[in-house]
Amino acid sequence: ASGPSSTTAQHPYALAHILGLKIKVISGYTGTAPIRLAMEKGEVDGRGSFWASLALGPQAQDMKSGSLIPIIQTGSKKVPVFGDAPLVYDLAKTPEDKQLLRFIFGAAEISRPFAAPPGVPADRIDALRTAFMAAMNDPGMKADAAKTKLVIDPMTGKETEEAFREILGAPQSVIERAKEAIRK
Repeated sequence: ASGPSSTTAQHPYALAHILGLKIKVISGYTGTAPIRLAMEKGEVDGRGSFWASLALGPQAQDMKSGSLIPIIQTGSKKVPVFGDAPLVYDLAKTPEDKQLLRFIFGAAEISRPFAAPPGVPADRIDALRTAFMAAMNDPGMKADAAKTKLVIDPMTGKETEEAFREILGAPQSVIERAKEAIRK
């Protein structure tokens, strides 16, 4: 991991504490590229985050050769490039654990949201959301993304808003459990 506050540490800790996976986090790497290099050298056996765009692009050969094997998908829907790796939410033993996992991993699903300030009229919000989805579905943009092996899978404005409300509306008991789950 790059440090204790990074998802490369917090997500594996959560998997260990909530699902009981046998994981030892090694901190101090300066980013995901050095972590990947450490995997190639055999210093570490895995990493705590990996985007589909990497599996389709720069590390596609590692996926095909089997030198890089996904063990868990942390999104709410399966990504085919990760094969049969189960969704993290499906591994929860209780509804409370599933809610806790959603709180911890949900922000990564939102990824890079666009936002407007409070008080923007609803018709303008609708126009911004419509324009954004039109851009995401533009054939030229999709063709450029395909050439560079980028995955374009946007959430709608409504989905993003609902995801934020779910995560931010978590009860204090979930927040307290999360604080413990993402620590060493």
